[in-house]
Amino acid sequence: MDTFLKKLGDSIRSFRTAQNCTLERLAERADLSPNYLSDIERGQRNLTIRNLEKIARGLNVPVYQLLLGIQPAANDDLLELVALAAHTDAKVTAFITNIVKCIVEKLPDLRKSVKRIGET
Repeated sequence: MDTFLKKLGDSIRSFRTAQNCTLERLAERADLSPNYLSDIERGQRNLTIRNLEKIARGLNVPVYQLLLGIQPAANDDLLELVALAAHTDAKVTAFITNIVKCIVEKLPDLRKSVKRIGET
């Protein structure tokens, strides 16, 4: 079994079940057969980019979220940052990346500072 197809299928199933959406309902929304979708979710069927787009629209999520397997509820801020960076040129994206790296590197110091401020 193709590992990529299995992971993609797991991602699609995860988004579908998180929305309490049945296979049949998603098939209807995406204009695809339930059997075809079931095969995709089990990683047993290859799919076209066009059908991946139909599934994404049926789930009301961007295609990249299905490919990355990112659940929006858990990562809204991260997704927003990725979306902002994706719509900029390479220099701005590099600048944003460097800012985030600096913040993450300084996070332990920032947490100590915030804790001290709260204690005063």
